[in-house]
Amino acid sequence: MRYKDELKDKIAEISNQHKEDIRIKLAGEQLKIFPANSDVHRSIARYLTEQQLKYYVITPKTNARSKAVLKGLPV
Repeated sequence: MRYKDELKDKIAEISNQHKEDIRIKLAGEQLKIFPANSDVHRSIARYLTEQQLKYYVITPKTNARSKAVLKGLPV
């Protein structure tokens, strides 16, 4: 989510709702929100959608697919 002055109130609201469950980091023009668990993640995504804010979600490592390489199989 891009950080702009009009977002300060919305960020404060998210922060107040989930005091201990999130970390917020400003990286350049991007605001990164790190939820502690999937319930908080869904709640924040729902809030951002309701407020019609532009955002994108990076798939957490727990949901990422595993890869396996099998060597020595006949071609």
